[in-house]
Amino acid sequence: MSHEIEVIGYTPGNVEVTVKQKGKGRASATAIAGYDTINIQRPKIIYFEFEGLRPNIGHWIFFDSRDVTGYCNTSYGLDDYNTSSKNSSFREPGERYLNETGFPTELGGPTGTPLYSDSEGKLNGFFYIQSNETLNFPTSASGLDFIAIDVSTTNRDDALSYAVTKFYSAGQYENWYTYYYTYYYTYYYTYTDTTPVEYTYYTPGEHPVEVAPVYSGGGDDGSDFSAPTPYHSYSYYSPDKGYTIVNSYDPQHDENFTDTVY
Repeated sequence: MSHEIEVIGYTPGNVEVTVKQKGKGRASATAIAGYDTINIQRPKIIYFEFEGLRPNIGHWIFFDSRDVTGYCNTSYGLDDYNTSSKNSSFREPGERYLNETGFPTELGGPTGTPLYSDSEGKLNGFFYIQSNETLNFPTSASGLDFIAIDVSTTNRDDALSYAVTKFYSAGQYENWYTYYYTYYYTYYYTYTDTTPVEYTYYTPGEHPVEVAPVYSGGGDDGSDFSAPTPYHSYSYYSPDKGYTIVNSYDPQHDENFTDTVY
């Protein structure tokens, strides 16, 4: 890190200084490198409704060709799902029921086998999609068959009542990585140097210039003093040495000193 200090102005008894500071550092950040496909559906409860079935007869439910009749409960309607809170088990069961071997007991358990259509040929309820080592289902952008059939197999040739729909699912994991980078910065800040020293600058030669007034006032101990009248700081440029000599008088401490300004 490096810094440069430049005096940019004077006021009686004060010097306003601007510091320009440069440096560099190292930091880390994260970004998404890509996405990994989620292959298995997470646990979820969905609402289903079949129409056009034969009225008042039993049906089995199949999901991706697997009998899931025991994972259904027909005591629930669409309003039960729509009016449930976003944190309810209906909308987000999470991992609460991973050990269940049917529709969650806490939510009423399975209705039974088979499930019966009503007098209008409708069959509706909730289906719990299990996702554990024993029972799980793949994600599918093309859809998995969700079937209601009046026989205990998916063979439509043996059925007198049948309905099918598709359930679509897909998911991705965000693949994050950490990277490191070097950054450079420059910033400025200004402060006031309140050192109680007054200067009267006088440049001998063709263009004498008085920059600041003669100082007079009280000392640190409360005593009064005044500077010689007038007192001066003589500055001159030394061509052979390449710098300016400034001879100054400090009225507060009644002493002279010399600064070298490059």
